[in-house]
Amino acid sequence: MQWPATRRRRAKILGELEERARVAFVSPYHIAYVYTGLGEFDRAMDSLERAVAERTGPAYSIKDRSVNATPCTSEIFVRCSSG
Repeated sequence: MQWPATRRRRAKILGELEERARVAFVSPYHIAYVYTGLGEFDRAMDSLERAVAERTGPAYSIKDRSVNATPCTSEIFVRCSSG
């Protein structure tokens, strides 16, 4: 369970990253990292897939077990290691 203040802080960080992404490059990897912290694993996976496709971040370094347990995670990690 996340503490409300922690969730608010993470949501604020996500908002700041998304706002910055409108005017400058922000790696989808960093956005995925925050989504993972918010427990929004589907959005995290979408961002990780973009990060791998764009080769913009070490997608293999997100270690949250909830994300690693998803079916598409293995596919992403295979693409990372073969690329």
